[in-house]
Amino acid sequence: MCAAQVTTPPDEKIAIIAGGGKIPPALAKVRPKALVIGLDGQASEDDFHDNVYESVKLGAVGKLFKILKANNIEHICLIGSLTRPHISDLSLDLTATRLAAKYGFAKVLSSKGDNGLLGLIRRMLEGEGYNVVGAHKLAPDLVAPIGAFGKHKPSKQARLDIERGMVAVQAIGRLDIGQSAIIQDGVVLGLEAAEGTDKLIERCSDLKKGKQDRPSGVLVKLIKPDQDPDLDMPTIGLKTLEVIYESGFEGVAVASGFTLLADKEAMLEFADSNKLFIWGIDAQRYTLEPDSAEA
Repeated sequence: MCAAQVTTPPDEKIAIIAGGGKIPPALAKVRPKALVIGLDGQASEDDFHDNVYESVKLGAVGKLFKILKANNIEHICLIGSLTRPHISDLSLDLTATRLAAKYGFAKVLSSKGDNGLLGLIRRMLEGEGYNVVGAHKLAPDLVAPIGAFGKHKPSKQARLDIERGMVAVQAIGRLDIGQSAIIQDGVVLGLEAAEGTDKLIERCSDLKKGKQDRPSGVLVKLIKPDQDPDLDMPTIGLKTLEVIYESGFEGVAVASGFTLLADKEAMLEFADSNKLFIWGIDAQRYTLEPDSAEA
């Protein structure tokens, strides 16, 4: 797996469709001339001071396309967390209903996981003439690098746990279940499902073995094999690091080039101060350099 090489489009032609979280404002700050379209109930206009801001409701596809056309938008970046309503609570307008039928919404409803829905969104946007571009292509500085991000590297045991975790995460990723696993001393303590990464860490803290004052065990978080990085990039932020530290784990390993870092400077300061590692696995090989760990 390798990141695609693209020519960055001009900001004036970009619309950032923003959900919640720290990444959308960080991306908008890098692209101040891009149009931000916030999803009602997810994004807040107060977080986007430098950009032209519009808002739409989930399901209001007709209004969305009108905004895009009025601003001569050619490229769309969808980014941020999204609290998805039940389908019965989602008010689709006439445009959304027409396009959903055209691009296979019924098939998506019968599928499991997120990949089918995200694929539908991409087909819909590209079918209507827009280019979908990932945040990692618009703001490379928000992406996890290869190797250590900060002062600390994984210990020898942590390196082995990362390798074990990579196998486990790729297995659940192929089933479109989750992106993360917790491993300690070669034992998989937990796999991520619907609860999300932070809840996984909290759940596994009760399963952690050994002295609680000695950090051990790692979080491994990878992009799923069939996951579209332009639409759904794994993200870690300061809160995840805080939960890792409070739970007594040693650090986190992520796919370099395919993981967004929210609160980047705060994460670095927290990790360095608390002797946590943030490790970027080479996404082209999904393995570690043999001499990359501390003794």
